Amino acid sequence: MICVSSVWSQDANKLVLINPADGVVQFFPENQNEAKLSRFQYPGKQVWMDALRVGGKTEQIRIAAFPTSRKDTTLVKFRYPFGDASVTWNMEVKRDGDIVSALIPWNAILIGERMDPNEGGYEYKSLRKKLGVTGEALKDLPLLYSSGNSISKGYWPYLEAELWRDVNVYYQIELWKDMPETSSPNNGHAHNAFASLEKAYKNENFRPDYILINFGLHMINGYQNNLGGYGDWVQKFIDMAKGHNAKLIWVTTTPYALYRDDKNIIVRKFNEIASKIVKENNMFVADLYTCMVDLIKERNEWNVYEDGVHFKEEIKAKQGEYLAQFLLKVIDETSK
Repeated sequence: MICVSSVWSQDANKLVLINPADGVVQFFPENQNEAKLSRFQYPGKQVWMDALRVGGKTEQIRIAAFPTSRKDTTLVKFRYPFGDASVTWNMEVKRDGDIVSALIPWNAILIGERMDPNEGGYEYKSLRKKLGVTGEALKDLPLLYSSGNSISKGYWPYLEAELWRDVNVYYQIELWKDMPETSSPNNGHAHNAFASLEKAYKNENFRPDYILINFGLHMINGYQNNLGGYGDWVQKFIDMAKGHNAKLIWVTTTPYALYRDDKNIIVRKFNEIASKIVKENNMFVADLYTCMVDLIKERNEWNVYEDGVHFKEEIKAKQGEYLAQFLLKVIDETSK
């Protein structure tokens, strides 16, 4: 095997290993005790990988494929010597000895959790202890449920990477995999996100301590000038959080690139009404909008955006870092 330089960890000793003959990935050296891989790009492929190793065990693997064509699929192979892969993967995979192969469609994410050696059959639920859903939360850390639009999907792995020692981050896609009945076409729209959360709460093990949420530009565009209706949805989420003894952190909607700043006038109006309601209810506002505006002014939009709406990978990492720092302050304040 050859070593690929580590782009995902401050500790340069933690490496991803790739077999040059067949491209099979090994996520961590066997003697690695703890590590968090975040957004490692497979060389030469539009594939990004995340993985978590705790106590000498690989507990989470996530592989996302974003080829240039929506018709494309990407073949990924990786070592998985931990039992029947079909138990917890959210799409069909094939096994040949220790090697798992998955053909991942465009814009799809393959998720595997809690890779214990004895995983399989009826035992996997107790072994996984999936972030409060199929058992107690890992290490008894606070549980954060994160929901939102495509922007949230971008910063999710980075947020989890920042918080993995302090908070269990449970993103909406992971919820949909664990409880398919909660699946939603787009949690950037409030009615979808609310319905998903309502169904999740019917599971007595789903009891997040914190809810991180935003609606995004799709929701604002759909509501046009209906600020009151938008505010009503914000209040409904606050009431739900209060009813389940959770703290809500509202994430302001990110701006368009500043060359489209005329569109940001309405974005600011919606952010203002949402922030006002959240603060009046003694909940918390993470102002990602202002954070991004400041970054755009510092770097210019061509170094921040992919397309004037969505952000470059480096900026998604900055978003995850900002939100992680904000959340840790909220936890510190609310746990006193």
